Amino acid sequence: MPGIILVLIVMVAIVALALALANHRTTVAQWTQAAVQLGLDLHTGSMFSYPRMDGLVSDYEVSVGTITKGSGNNQQRYTRFQVQYPSIDLGLELSRQTKVGGFFRRMVGMQDLEIGDPSFDEAFVVKTNDPDRLAAYLTGQRRSTLSRLLATYPTLKVTDASVLVEVRSVVRDPEVLVSTVRRLVGVGQSLSGQSAEVDEAVTARAAGDLAEALRRMREAVEARPDDVERRLQEIDTLAAAGKSDDLDTRMTELERLAPADPEVRGWKQSSTASAAQPAVVEEGRIVDADAATQDLFGGRQLSFAVRDKFAARYAGGRVHWSGTVKSARSYESDADFGRGPGVKVVATVAGLEHDLFGTTDVDAIVEFPGFGAVPERGDLIAFDGTLNAVDPLMRNFTVRGATRT
Repeated sequence: MPGIILVLIVMVAIVALALALANHRTTVAQWTQAAVQLGLDLHTGSMFSYPRMDGLVSDYEVSVGTITKGSGNNQQRYTRFQVQYPSIDLGLELSRQTKVGGFFRRMVGMQDLEIGDPSFDEAFVVKTNDPDRLAAYLTGQRRSTLSRLLATYPTLKVTDASVLVEVRSVVRDPEVLVSTVRRLVGVGQSLSGQSAEVDEAVTARAAGDLAEALRRMREAVEARPDDVERRLQEIDTLAAAGKSDDLDTRMTELERLAPADPEVRGWKQSSTASAAQPAVVEEGRIVDADAATQDLFGGRQLSFAVRDKFAARYAGGRVHWSGTVKSARSYESDADFGRGPGVKVVATVAGLEHDLFGTTDVDAIVEFPGFGAVPERGDLIAFDGTLNAVDPLMRNFTVRGATRT
């Protein structure tokens, strides 16, 4: 009997070794495929360790490897992706904010810089040795980049010279490895360098000038066509502008670069679903500004999810809204609203409340066809119209065919 037990033990050990060897060979083959696509050096490791990749992608230092967290029976293997870039010299440490952690930090007086963007301040813990410079550094474009990345990778950590995420598993899919690296390189490029075209696109988009925003984003993408982050911003802008044909074309291009990126996949599914099942909105439905604001902008949903919800619940609904004018102008022809005459008004119609950080304005970009008086900034106006589009990133609505009431 003891001899049989010994034989069984030896056989189990041999099978375990064979499985370990096969698993290692498979992992190495998959990482080799990713390394070749990215132009990285591969270190294969041994039978009982995992491979590692490092090298330059678009002149940025990249490293991909695995780490173990926990101890005993609670050990868990993670895949760590890190991209390094020239230091911004701000003493920056940025990571995900939790509700419990945020409350504790405030109770004990630990540093957590608030930059005045309630959504961003609620999402991130921010440390720096130069608050004034950091507030200027975190432009709307960079805040958008980081917020969207955090929604995809909650383990995100950003410092003066690196962006890092950890995925809870040993990632073996070459498409996932390639897509994650390219996404983070694009983020690193955004964090370490400025782009006048991207900044101007964000400014135009906030003002409701989506055609100008798209023109600027196209220039930015053409200047750096392999930049996944810029392409995602262009996709987001196209969706906000309702440019479905261009959106499909750009999605195809983006999929070639980052086919397994979660946000890319989300946009693809959203685009496919929208084409297959056009939304049917109840005729004459009245949309409440506060309720729609909370439903669409109240959580941390990515833009494609907000877009789908808007199409299903709100597009084509009627509004009887009022708000305070931020800007207004008459036009003979408008790149977004078409041939005039008309009056284009941006007015704050609702607010997004945050327990700790106050209120974020939610605006409507409103088309008033025909000749009419142009309201002044600060005027209170009331209007009826049709809800036409939503811009999740800028937290605004577009209303067409409006009349003042």
